[in-house]
Amino acid sequence: MLQAGERLSSNMGELLLRHLQPGTTYNLTTLLQFPLEVMYEGSSEVVLKLDPVFPEENERKEGFENIPNLEWIHVNPNIFETKGSTVIHSNVTIAIPNETALLGKKFIVYLWSRVTKKGGGFGMGIGTKSRLLLTIAEKKNDTENFMQGSSYMGFKLDPGIATLKKAPLGKKIKALKNSKGSLKIINFGSENRDFKMEVIDGNSLGMEPPQGMEWGPKETEISIKPSKAKIKAGKSKKVKINLKLPEDEQFYGKKYQYLLRVSPNDVGEGISSGILFRINLETVSK
Repeated sequence: MLQAGERLSSNMGELLLRHLQPGTTYNLTTLLQFPLEVMYEGSSEVVLKLDPVFPEENERKEGFENIPNLEWIHVNPNIFETKGSTVIHSNVTIAIPNETALLGKKFIVYLWSRVTKKGGGFGMGIGTKSRLLLTIAEKKNDTENFMQGSSYMGFKLDPGIATLKKAPLGKKIKALKNSKGSLKIINFGSENRDFKMEVIDGNSLGMEPPQGMEWGPKETEISIKPSKAKIKAGKSKKVKINLKLPEDEQFYGKKYQYLLRVSPNDVGEGISSGILFRINLETVSK
């Protein structure tokens, strides 16, 4: 049985891949230089499962149709056993069938990471979804253009999530109390890069908040300094994040999650994405 406060999160919120070629297999670990990363926070002995799934009705995106077959997507490995908080890594490959009828199409699929009972059985109530948007090239033999227009992620966040409890209302609070209150963006690539950080509405990504939580209210004031930064190859940048919720009756005793996305500006035509930074915040009871 899950204990209070146990959570699951992922480093991949939404990923858009453009100009994919029929008859080609894409390895995201090679392409992006990082695997799918799922973080479990808790003390239970659980099994984590990662699978591609079709979107629910409210998770669809205009202009994109469901992927024709979930066999296009392979997650390996997709089952992990853990006895407490852990970070797991898995490789995702996308195999596009060699069919000319796919040219010019746009598809959507989700990667569903979830906690299950050891030995099988029903799910245990927590999970997280990553959305993959795939657009197929208008014509064949455009693979070279895709690679030229692509950019590796080549960066990571430390930490990947922040948890705040008994957060007061009407006062400015630091999202992170460790690392001198800063989120660190680490550019481990070989080139200098420009980054931006922005608040993202979870609904705009077709995502649902974790069980027992709500998306952070729009009335929240969120300060990100700096919100844009140039980071040299092999270096990092510290970002300070502050929040302030209105001192209003409706916000007492609530559990919220906020999403912030860090994205490189040089993603080009082939790929656009970012890494989501999550803030789990529980407000003080009145």
